[in-house]
Amino acid sequence: MKILRNYSKIIFYISVILLLSLRVFLWHISVVMDYNFISEFSEDDVHTFTLKVCSVPKVNDDTVSFDAKIISKTKIINKLHVNLKYAEKLNITYGDKLKLSGFLTISDKAMNPGNFDYRNYLKSQGVSAIFSSDITRIKNFENGFFKRFYTVRQNLSNTIFKHLPHEEASFVNALITGDKSELSEDTERIFKHSGVYHIVAVSGLHLNMFILFLSYIYTILPFKKRKKRAIIILTNSLAIIFMIIFTGFGVSVKRAAIMSIILCIAPLLNREYSPIHALFISMIFILFGEPYSYLDISFQLSFMATLGIIFASEFIKRYKFSERKYSYVFESIIISSFSWIFTLPFTVNAFHGVSLITPISNMVILPFVPILLAFSYIFAIVCIFNITPFCSLAACVVIVPTKAVMLISEFFAKIPFAYIPMSTNGMLLILFEFTMLAAAAYSCLKVRKKAFIAIILLLTIANLSFMLYNNNNRKCEIHFVNVGQGECAIIETPYDKNIMIDCGSDTVNNVYKNNIMPYMDFEGIYKIDVAFVTHFHSDHVNGIIPMLEDNRIKTLAIPERNISDDEKDAYEKLLKATVKSNTKIIFLSKGDSLDVDFKSEIEILNPSKYTKADSNDASMVIKYICFDKSILFTGDIRETAQYTLIDEDVKTDILKVPHHGAFSKMSDKFAKSLDCDYAIISCGLNNQYSHPHEQTFESYSKSKILRTDINRTIKFTIDENSIRHYVYYDD
Repeated sequence: MKILRNYSKIIFYISVILLLSLRVFLWHISVVMDYNFISEFSEDDVHTFTLKVCSVPKVNDDTVSFDAKIISKTKIINKLHVNLKYAEKLNITYGDKLKLSGFLTISDKAMNPGNFDYRNYLKSQGVSAIFSSDITRIKNFENGFFKRFYTVRQNLSNTIFKHLPHEEASFVNALITGDKSELSEDTERIFKHSGVYHIVAVSGLHLNMFILFLSYIYTILPFKKRKKRAIIILTNSLAIIFMIIFTGFGVSVKRAAIMSIILCIAPLLNREYSPIHALFISMIFILFGEPYSYLDISFQLSFMATLGIIFASEFIKRYKFSERKYSYVFESIIISSFSWIFTLPFTVNAFHGVSLITPISNMVILPFVPILLAFSYIFAIVCIFNITPFCSLAACVVIVPTKAVMLISEFFAKIPFAYIPMSTNGMLLILFEFTMLAAAAYSCLKVRKKAFIAIILLLTIANLSFMLYNNNNRKCEIHFVNVGQGECAIIETPYDKNIMIDCGSDTVNNVYKNNIMPYMDFEGIYKIDVAFVTHFHSDHVNGIIPMLEDNRIKTLAIPERNISDDEKDAYEKLLKATVKSNTKIIFLSKGDSLDVDFKSEIEILNPSKYTKADSNDASMVIKYICFDKSILFTGDIRETAQYTLIDEDVKTDILKVPHHGAFSKMSDKFAKSLDCDYAIISCGLNNQYSHPHEQTFESYSKSKILRTDINRTIKFTIDENSIRHYVYYDD
């Protein structure tokens, strides 16, 4: 019993952690059960559910999307994500109930590593499947308790956009309501690159500012101390509940709300407030209610940033920075740095990049935030009453701090190397560096000179060893990236050159931004040294144009030939983007070659200079040779060009099959002459062209056939001794 009393706190925390782990484990089992149950049905089967809306609905064109709990009897345990067409005028809000029939599907996984994984995102929201329907299938509809809250919120948003320019209005609207849907891509990029994106998302900072705003009012209340404390606790609790509802039940707001309530009631229980205990208790409450939250990046960043701030506060207190000259500067940098370091692994894993100037930008921008929030709340109160002269006057006031924060953020975002893309693998090295430097700093503070010197030496040796290992283990990597109905291949040469061959898609919207850029960042490929365009059809080139605009290509290589009528539009856009980005351009034809690095070279086998062949047969055919092994990229060549290559006795180890595996009369002879070990087909799943053709499988039956529609990204590693392949998805 004595042991139990002595270790009661430790036993309590271990018990809670075990219970939480069990709760999360049981939830994972429920997800598997849902997937298995739903997969038994055809996508054409109609299902009817009674649903309760449990997220703030979003309107996109004619479709309203929201998460909903199933309150009718069914084997599905978790929530559904509902896409309801033609319901934009129905004004659905959080808490509404509706009986609805529709179709169930399980969302697809990410196309490639590093791409947005919609299935995992839905999982992080507690959603098992997508439920598609339209307004004609609604059998019953009831408004819920929260109808008035969200009607006020919608009217407030409309008034904000009426009285402020769109960019400023979208920023202020995000600050007040938590709705970031109207923020432009440029604005989001500026806040991310400057390291202050957290001010856009409604979080503990906003909630605390709201409570402080109310606290100022409390100071003028003519009540006795005890009565005033009771009023403060009651009104703060009501204000917290209002903020949670009004901003859409966000995880970070709930975390801050629980911690604030604990802060309020601690004096009533004669207990000292402990931030670390309050953080742990808030995590317990949230995970017991929503065990899937730990997958949500908002949960991860909110808790880790708060943990960093708590440790920073202890560090400031221990070394008495508050007593030093320029204490504000020191404290701001320390708090921002700790918060940044604690969230760094999660930021890189989620966004594949890191802002290096976060501590400095936060120190400069955060002093403006309380002013901005105070003016925004006043503006919101005025807008709720919607008296035009007062709204216009309040808008004139709020636009000054709004514009100031946006301009300062833009200034920091434009600083060279302010933001660097980073792969998750590179994150491991950074964590090692931070650990060693933290140990070195600790040793320095304790004046342990020998330990300090030993750590620096160890760090230096580790870095040198890492560099030597990489230099002595040179290899080549070829990525056939899944882009739907289109093509894209990336080669990483043994001596760190990056080559791209085509980049385009007819089925993926904005293929560069949504698909290629995240994959490149995930793999740590930040610049393309040479990008080859085999021909000028959209499914091979429409991703190259935005990449040029983003200055990620150093040299563009295109075929030196006549341009067909069906290529002129894409060709002109490509040239304009090349000139605008000041990218070097080279023209290549049959017989040309390029020395890439010490271990690899490129030969151009097609087209002949100024050929009059059609656009497909005039595709550039590229042979990449590395460690005496070759990969042949054939664009969309058809019978004529294939016959020419057969006549020249071209052999290869890896072949990118021509024209997405389409039918060709020369297919059998072409496959036999190349005698390839691997045949790669790049095409979209269930595409309208029925690629690849059945005959293609017969022609390449002696080769290992891999397809981007089935295997998704296909990756080859080549060294002096072997060729190895990996697929993202094996079916």
